[in-house]
Amino acid sequence: MVLSSMLPLALATSASAATSRTWTTPGAYEFTVPSGVTKMTVSVTAGGGGGAGSHVGRDFRDESKELPGGGGGGGATVTCSGAVIPGETIYIAVGAGARGGDVGRAGDLGGTSLAQPKAGTINASAYGGSGGGSSRESDEDPTLELTEGGHGGSFFSTKGCSSQREGQAGGSVNPNAKKPASGAGGRAATPGKSCPTGTGDGGKGGDLGAGGSGGRHGCVVITY
Repeated sequence: MVLSSMLPLALATSASAATSRTWTTPGAYEFTVPSGVTKMTVSVTAGGGGGAGSHVGRDFRDESKELPGGGGGGGATVTCSGAVIPGETIYIAVGAGARGGDVGRAGDLGGTSLAQPKAGTINASAYGGSGGGSSRESDEDPTLELTEGGHGGSFFSTKGCSSQREGQAGGSVNPNAKKPASGAGGRAATPGKSCPTGTGDGGKGGDLGAGGSGGRHGCVVITY
């Protein structure tokens, strides 16, 4: 009697559980809204910026001083909920993690991620993180060498979105330190729970004599 009375409750709980789909490979996709689904939540995280390569600079003590690279910025994350129409198409793009810069070169920009139904009731789009900037002379003081971290990704064209978070900026290098360290990659802004660890993070700046690391790919999650 006890098992019999509990069975319908277990079945009802299972039937009402949310379903999620996750995309982690960079590229464009289409998803058809299943029959009976009228509301959906989408979470998109953009790709991380690439770390900059190391660079030969100059300071007061050594005109051929080599400095490590700045870190790439993390990708933004946007989460939106809204009405959808069964059978309509959701257009999806997963932004790629950017390439790290070679020695003396800045990192590339992370790719944009988005999820947009044709009807336009939801519009979730997130920019990727900027690449770390290779060491360069400051415009204000030509004797000061800078190795800047990339800016965190931002967001745009948001509709029905309850959460819009920018990515973390990449770490910059202190050229006046005794042993300057390369900049760390910025973290992405809280990707969806089903996204891999490190999704959308920026790449680390290159150590002395090395290029920067690439950023991590973005992620798109649809829950209904």
